[in-house]
Amino acid sequence: MKNSPPGNLAAAEVARIARLFPSYRDFVDDALFHPQWGYYSTGQVRFGEGGHYDTFPLALSPLFGRMVAYNAFRRWRQAGRPARFEICEIGAGNGQLCLDVLVCVSDRARHLRRTRAQEWRRFADALRYRIIERSPALITRQREHLGPVAESVRWTCADLSERAARGAP
Repeated sequence: MKNSPPGNLAAAEVARIARLFPSYRDFVDDALFHPQWGYYSTGQVRFGEGGHYDTFPLALSPLFGRMVAYNAFRRWRQAGRPARFEICEIGAGNGQLCLDVLVCVSDRARHLRRTRAQEWRRFADALRYRIIERSPALITRQREHLGPVAESVRWTCADLSERAARGAP
């Protein structure tokens, strides 16, 4: 049997409906990212307790950030301690994970015994943290949440559903 339209709809009617209504992908894309009324674009997203939902529960903070920092430190050492090492987070929400990672690295570099602290300082100097974020409103909120730590973070504003991010290594 040929691929026929659902029910008794004629092919012309199916084509007309397809022109009138957005695809599911386009509908969801607009609902989340439309510049004027998209969920993430308005800057009204509520994070944490009492928020809309959690993708990074604050109960894990700062433990998960420490885990990421220690893992990155190990990977940096395994890679031969390169002069530049990047952690890339896609869709950072309010930026809490980024903050937890960078605070952990900074603390390790300042508070460990001399030889271990020197290695963490080298790692801190090599570390670059990049956030790839589609929503300019969320980038603004992340910068505010990170405070002075934001100076050491790089943002790439990109829609990864369309193409690779420009400017990303």
